[in-house]
Amino acid sequence: MTNIVADAVKLAGERLDAWISELRNPARKQTKSILKNADGAQCCLGVLCDIAGMESVREGYRYAYIGPVTGTADYTTQPPACVANSVGMKQNGLLNHPDGEGWVGLRGDSERSLMYLNDSADWTFAQIADLLEANKARVIETVQHFAEKKAAQQA
Repeated sequence: MTNIVADAVKLAGERLDAWISELRNPARKQTKSILKNADGAQCCLGVLCDIAGMESVREGYRYAYIGPVTGTADYTTQPPACVANSVGMKQNGLLNHPDGEGWVGLRGDSERSLMYLNDSADWTFAQIADLLEANKARVIETVQHFAEKKAAQQA
């Protein structure tokens, strides 16, 4: 495994473990339709932004996360692609597995994103943490697949 692949897989595992742990933290408050509101409540993808070390600035009723590439406070409803991709997802929280299937364990509807589960299906942080934990191997496979493609392109 090249350094690019090994580093991506290691980062994915570390972020996923930290994300699951923080989603289970009873001090975390959950909100919908926004990464982080003015009261500090977050959606599940906002918690991921914190895990990734993104800074945020308050903008009225919400916080905006500062993009790691742009350096501007552009992210209020979805994380940057680089943060989502680091754990094998698209920006809306849909698992981007190379087999074309999303999350396993969603009662036949693997195409549901974490954004949908958090905002529309009223899943709790604990339920989302359980889903992430059950799909950890698929997340790692996804990250490894795309890291190998990137490494091959750079070779």
